[in-house]
Amino acid sequence: MDARFIQLVEGGVFDTKTNRIIRETDIEWRNVYLDALSRGECTTPPTTLPADLSLDKLRDTIEGQIKDHATSLRNLYTRGESQSEVAGWYTKASEARAIETQSSSTYPTLRKYAPTLCAEIDAEGYSNDTLRAAALRVLARAVLENHEPYLAFMMAAQSASKRHRDALDAMTDKGALLLYDWRTGWPEITGV
Repeated sequence: MDARFIQLVEGGVFDTKTNRIIRETDIEWRNVYLDALSRGECTTPPTTLPADLSLDKLRDTIEGQIKDHATSLRNLYTRGESQSEVAGWYTKASEARAIETQSSSTYPTLRKYAPTLCAEIDAEGYSNDTLRAAALRVLARAVLENHEPYLAFMMAAQSASKRHRDALDAMTDKGALLLYDWRTGWPEITGV
């Protein structure tokens, strides 16, 4: 994975595309860095951290890097999908689960449980409600088959992020913070 941004020891990132340093106080932090993260660009952690930072500043810096890394992994997993599409996955999965629990409902009855999925089925132009109901069930299964791995990945990434941040919060020694390797224990992205 080639990362566009490199975390800086003193805070901020180095943008390898523009060869510029972007700090959290710069307008580019939001317009360039965070926007690029939302489109799937990645960051790499710095190789060292300065020992002259206070314990709290050092912890905050590392925790920020961990959060950015988790965001990078999520964006890499969803690369090529719009933010609105990814946000809609949760709604579609919820509707798909509701459809799965309705054993013998007709299409008009199922519509109240899954308006988003039904809109997709309606756009296909099926000739009757029996075909629409069958297509809706197939769509619901497909949504769940795609959503479950995404959800498992997101939970694993969030768990790794929290585990590392909790470990940092428990440390009271700067030496331990400086030596802590938070780059381990993250979920792998397959098929990207």
